[in-house]
Amino acid sequence: MASRANERVSIPKIYHPFICGPFNETINAIISETGAKVSVPPPSVNKEEISITGERDAVLMAKDRVLRIFRDREKKCQLFLWK
Repeated sequence: MASRANERVSIPKIYHPFICGPFNETINAIISETGAKVSVPPPSVNKEEISITGERDAVLMAKDRVLRIFRDREKKCQLFLWK
């Protein structure tokens, strides 16, 4: 049990589709590559929290991937708004 971890990441709901990807391909790739379970709330739920559970190393890798997607999209949105 000591190697198990649970992380909650608060990401604005507008970025959830980018984390899931088309037909959930991106989120499924993260899950299969890391072995962590990543739960993104459905669009009908007004919640920004993404939950990641599993082995500690897997959770950290999945969290890193999710945060990289979020930061990349956030930068692109900011660049778009400044043009």
